[in-house]
Amino acid sequence: MGDAAKEKAEFLLGVDLEPAIFRDGVYSASLDAYGEEGNESYKVEIKCPYGRQGSRLWKQAQIEGSWDQVIPEYYVWQVVHQHMVMPTARTFFFIFIPNEDFRLIECFVTDEQVAALKEAWEKFANPEAELTTEYLRPVVDRRAEVKLQIAQLSDELKTIESELKDSGEVEFPGGLRLVERVRKGSIDQRKMEKFGLAVDNFRKPDLTYKTFVEAS
Repeated sequence: MGDAAKEKAEFLLGVDLEPAIFRDGVYSASLDAYGEEGNESYKVEIKCPYGRQGSRLWKQAQIEGSWDQVIPEYYVWQVVHQHMVMPTARTFFFIFIPNEDFRLIECFVTDEQVAALKEAWEKFANPEAELTTEYLRPVVDRRAEVKLQIAQLSDELKTIESELKDSGEVEFPGGLRLVERVRKGSIDQRKMEKFGLAVDNFRKPDLTYKTFVEAS
């Protein structure tokens, strides 16, 4: 499905496109499609909603408005992040439904959007406290980079799983299934105390462990 979408985007834009990964310091961006034609560079973020025309993504794309209104907000910031890492002359968001329909939306990322996202990332990855063991600086920097990548992947996973749930299906290719599970409720400590049961008497031994605390 992804290859067909890329080929359609190539046809519409008249540009050869290929997947690409770019880095800018601790930031990285994986582009579905990147290409150059003459003096202009292009990048395209491709989405093939499983729910097709019934998906929230497709329905929102039908409204009238600016590019950052017809695209869900979480995708807007994905596009902004990509532009922050790899600015191009032209940027597109492509919704492709095989053999049925498509919507190619040109995105005009502003300097204000890039600045807002960069500020948010910097707050998220608050610089580590000054270390007396400076020789560990590369390891600490790598930790901050990995945390950013995890956050990006986590957001993308949530978006994908939301689309799958919205499809109304429960069986998916590759053996993936949507099942319903029940999480047991927490213990009502007030009721236990009401019946004269001391909560602390039923606690397991404390577990001591080490964790990292970000600089404030």
